Amino acid sequence: MRRARAFLVVCLGILALAGAFALGARLAQGQGGVVIQGGATGGVQEPVKVSGVVGRTFHYFSPGCGPPGTMLYPVPGSDPIIATSVEFAGSGVPLARALLANGDVYDGGGDAGTWHYMGNLFQVGPVQSQGTTWGRIKAERR
Repeated sequence: MRRARAFLVVCLGILALAGAFALGARLAQGQGGVVIQGGATGGVQEPVKVSGVVGRTFHYFSPGCGPPGTMLYPVPGSDPIIATSVEFAGSGVPLARALLANGDVYDGGGDAGTWHYMGNLFQVGPVQSQGTTWGRIKAERR
């Protein structure tokens, strides 16, 4: 009987620890702040332009071009966004750009608000290489 009671007490203790952990983990998530990726400010002269991405949503603001706004569609890709920029067309339509960590550049905005793949910053083409053999390496070292 003592062993059964001890087992019950241990099981209740483990259950209490699991419940406390689950509750603490959920409350700790609420304390995290907003993470802005690729934040940028531009324009030494008026109008100043500010842009950044939260999640995959592109946000922009320029005091001379209306209230803050967001792009209609999320930035494509799965790599982190490391740089952003925004310009405004003559009609005040935002023209946005996002650079991802893998070098992909996306252009977004215009009337449709869709994103278009512009290319890769690091794409330089194939690297020339020549195959070698053990015999060749040995001959070079003699």
